[in-house]
Amino acid sequence: MKKLLIVAVVALLALALVACGGDAPTTTKGGVDTTAAKPGVDTTAAKPGVDTTTPGDDTTAAKPGDDTTTPDTTTTPDTDPVTPPAQEGIDLLWEEGYMAISNMDSAFFAFEDFHASLDNNVALVISMNDQGGVYNDLFIVDTENENTNTNWEPSSDYTWVVTIEGKEWEIERFSLFNNNTSGWVRIDLGPDFKWSLFEYDENNQYTYEQVRIDIYDSKKNVVYFADLTSDDLWGPYTHTKPEEKVMIADKNRPTNLIVVDQATATPLAGPDSGNGEDYKKFFDGKVETKICTGDNGEDKATTVKYSEVLNVVGFSIVNANDNANSNGRTIVAFKLYGSATGEEGTWTEIYAADGLDAEGNAIDKAPISANYLERYYALDNVATYQYFKFVAENGELWQASELLFYQEP
Repeated sequence: MKKLLIVAVVALLALALVACGGDAPTTTKGGVDTTAAKPGVDTTAAKPGVDTTTPGDDTTAAKPGDDTTTPDTTTTPDTDPVTPPAQEGIDLLWEEGYMAISNMDSAFFAFEDFHASLDNNVALVISMNDQGGVYNDLFIVDTENENTNTNWEPSSDYTWVVTIEGKEWEIERFSLFNNNTSGWVRIDLGPDFKWSLFEYDENNQYTYEQVRIDIYDSKKNVVYFADLTSDDLWGPYTHTKPEEKVMIADKNRPTNLIVVDQATATPLAGPDSGNGEDYKKFFDGKVETKICTGDNGEDKATTVKYSEVLNVVGFSIVNANDNANSNGRTIVAFKLYGSATGEEGTWTEIYAADGLDAEGNAIDKAPISANYLERYYALDNVATYQYFKFVAENGELWQASELLFYQEP
């Protein structure tokens, strides 16, 4: 009977948001990432479900793809206030009238680790429809604001706990792509959740036997729950671990140089549109994060202080996660300055790139836009400074994962 119910009640949700790139959409099928150029809805009668593409939550000035279309449903939702019984809780997968978690393609959830708003932590992602008014009970949405993708907050009436293979993870943060009464819910599992906690095989796969959500009220009663790996439909969930993201070293960089530890960097100022892809990501030592902004020019410069004076002989700009598909964002026109104090009037130009090749033509960005590719720039003279300023002159949206400084041994 439960299988019949899940076939009859499937909420279709397929939104695509190509944002600054930090939350690039992926399509997950049975835990295996298979990039889809055009996410869509599975309408095969024998295989109910919705495409698991979760659009990005990047909200830079460009704001591409802010689609707020309400997903289709096959039933008329009950919009009466939710009054769940204490203790027992409502099953969000199987309770008639409250089946608010939609079936995806061969699973009720997916794991994703590319959302900038969650610092690229692993997120448990579910698709929620509007049955029983559950979504609006759990999340408060600002319906008066046009940008409903960002104006929301989880209800303080509830505490979420995710149990994975017997270990509980109390949830402190969410990222939503919502449509006021439904939408994608990305549940941040936090920085301590790592794939290394589980025994992935030689094919980088692991089958999760238990993934469960329990939502408690202030009295610690279970109000809602969902056993996402129950045997009622799909059962255990086989996941393929994403490939590790690593920098592709520039072959022209001298191998004897020592990179300055980014842990010694204190970002001081720079572009910050509030989307999780700000100037601080330029110095965090992680290639999977990035700065992505349309801000250019001296008044939008990025400044950083290191814990001690550096003797810089060269520096590198490292491409971000999707420069290969967005060549225009590969920055080749910029200026770099150094200062002993960081005070106004003390900056000295260290390097200037005008975006032109040796013949005076605009640099072809395609050959140098591989994802995570390091581009090394050697200095004519050693730059001895503690403060540095990077001024972008890209003329359009630009992005990079790291700004690295190198010293001699």
